[in-house]
Amino acid sequence: MTATQDTSTGRRSDAERNDSRILDAAIRLIGRNGGVVSLPEVAKEAGIGRSTVYRRFGSAAELQSRAAAKLICDQIEPTIRQADENSDPLAGYYAIGLALINSVEQLPDASVRLSDLLEEYLSRYEGTLEHIMRNGQRQGRLRPDFATDDIANFTVATLAALALTRLPTRAVDRYLAILFDGLSRTDSQTLPEE
Repeated sequence: MTATQDTSTGRRSDAERNDSRILDAAIRLIGRNGGVVSLPEVAKEAGIGRSTVYRRFGSAAELQSRAAAKLICDQIEPTIRQADENSDPLAGYYAIGLALINSVEQLPDASVRLSDLLEEYLSRYEGTLEHIMRNGQRQGRLRPDFATDDIANFTVATLAALALTRLPTRAVDRYLAILFDGLSRTDSQTLPEE
């Protein structure tokens, strides 16, 4: 039997399936064990050899972070779909922000690196985020100088930081309102180039 190669990632399909099985096993273990997982325990849960897990994820911290990023994105997927269908793009982004904060707050001591969360978030939702953004710009509800990467980086970095600070709900709502006001201001100073 020959493995086919995924043209989007350049990886063999069996390697992609193994990654998925490993991450799903880690997510189950994070839920059961309160966030602490070991690579051998994940290999056993996934039904995959230890060497495969070690080759794909060099450390338990890397695996936990990638699994937590996947879990967060799995949890916010319904909100992303609803935001895309919402006639008010700003309200859609706000709902995504709240869902992201709630998902990060629910993680049991599992740390997620923002770079892993951003990578997973963009790989799954970049097209949808761009669609929401373009609708908002056409309606005059979102800044015309925002780009898709700006929205994704802004959302993940800022909102995950708010979630990690464990602020009271009223404070989070206040800061979200302030942040999203910056997204909606079409009369604002032009953003500097990167």
